[in-house]
Amino acid sequence: MRTRDGCGWRSDGGDAVRGWRRDFGDADEQAACLDSLYPQCYDQLDAGRFRGEMIHVDLDGVIVVRERVNRRLMQTGSMRSPSIGWLLRSEGRFRFNREEFEPRSAIFYRQGSEFEIQAAPSDLIGIAIVPERLTQATRWLAPLSAPGACEGVRRLPDVVQTRLQRAAQQALALLDAAPDVARAARSGTLRQELVELMLTVAALPRLDASRRRGRARTFDRVVLAAQREIATDLAHPVSTEALCRRIGVSRRNLFYAFDEVLGVSPSHYRQTLRLNAVRRAIKAQAPVAAPIADIAWTAGFAHPSRFAAEYRRLFGERPCETRRRALETARSRPTAD
Repeated sequence: MRTRDGCGWRSDGGDAVRGWRRDFGDADEQAACLDSLYPQCYDQLDAGRFRGEMIHVDLDGVIVVRERVNRRLMQTGSMRSPSIGWLLRSEGRFRFNREEFEPRSAIFYRQGSEFEIQAAPSDLIGIAIVPERLTQATRWLAPLSAPGACEGVRRLPDVVQTRLQRAAQQALALLDAAPDVARAARSGTLRQELVELMLTVAALPRLDASRRRGRARTFDRVVLAAQREIATDLAHPVSTEALCRRIGVSRRNLFYAFDEVLGVSPSHYRQTLRLNAVRRAIKAQAPVAAPIADIAWTAGFAHPSRFAAEYRRLFGERPCETRRRALETARSRPTAD
């Protein structure tokens, strides 16, 4: 018998595919749902209320995820399992570790690698393998986790892309399949095909990022240096002039670099990072509920009314609404005996 809950459905007899389907109104909550595969942080870069959707299917250690988001995000994190991912749709530029990423490409992440994704509103599918749950395939999977495994972007041949799309869609459709179909998929050919497809993608040649024009590589270095300076102390944001002095570039080249790499100005990037940090702090304070003005002050926002306006412009809600939802979530969590 199948039962539905807030996360999806399961079988009381243990013979159905484990999985769930969920809608999100909070980027941090969506990011946290994948913590077991890749701990990550989402920073929202453009204005508007966040909406996301995720479908998660677990075929005994072969996991297929479909993720939709409606806002531009900076996603940073690390991989606990070897994975691949590819786009179904993107409403703008999508970059993986500063490499351009298009719908005909796939990302390969080896286990233990770190990543930075600049994601436009998009629809993405990923496959992850948990090696310890696939003991019979340890010998096959070893190259995916080896230190020498080269993560990066691959160009997908048509036949591989077609097989990936078909196999992933079949896996995601198992959430609504009859238990006997789901049980066969877990132990049968679909699970094996997904493993083989991941190995096929990993073996494809990586697109050579070193062939990019020298100017683009210079812009990458400028933005990376600026990001490090900005992140050192968000509560005391460095001015644009001081930032230029520290990394040794002109104001003009700094703006050109940020526009080319991130599509935003340095000041916009700095401000959105600070606002995202305040948003996480507001939610982390629940149920203690420290005054929002105090949280904003520690992040360097000295004018409450100006802070509230900027916050609402970016996230589509007032700080007190974020606080209220965080308190409701905290109160709904079961307490330990």
